[in-house]
Amino acid sequence: MTFALIISFTILIIISMMCGYLFSRYKTCPPDKILVVYGETGNSEHQICIHSGGRFILPIIQQYQYIDIVIHSINIQLENINDRNKEKFTISAIFNVSVSIDMDILSKGMKNFNIVGQNSIEIENKIKETITKQFELIIKRTSLNEKDINMEKLIEDTYSETEEELKKIGFHLVNVNIYNID
Repeated sequence: MTFALIISFTILIIISMMCGYLFSRYKTCPPDKILVVYGETGNSEHQICIHSGGRFILPIIQQYQYIDIVIHSINIQLENINDRNKEKFTISAIFNVSVSIDMDILSKGMKNFNIVGQNSIEIENKIKETITKQFELIIKRTSLNEKDINMEKLIEDTYSETEEELKKIGFHLVNVNIYNID
């Protein structure tokens, strides 16, 4: 009787430990983060992005990481850049950018720039590089002469075209503020 009780108790402890371990592999994602599951995910992408949900992480064959949805304020200053009329200007702007919470955009963007494993400096450098290239193209085809400039159109063009480029790397442009044109 005591031997059967010891065996039953041991089996109960082993089952409880296994269940505890399996339950510990279920990861939930808070609303201010994105859960990226990578490894063997069952689809061709080898990674799945989850926002405000949860997922069971298979031991050994899957790993996970959280990505913060923080707003990166990127200050861009283009010096001695030619506008459409070949006049030289210095232009300053602040771009507020965050990780996209549209999972399609984020998944496609992670093919071009894998955010997982990157530190915040590397992420901000990639964002700044992308914005700078696009902003230079926009300025070069715009007239910045005081009598010709249409600030609303400049901001609208900058927003829409920069947003498209940022989507390619999984980010979203929150807003843009052009605060100095000299």
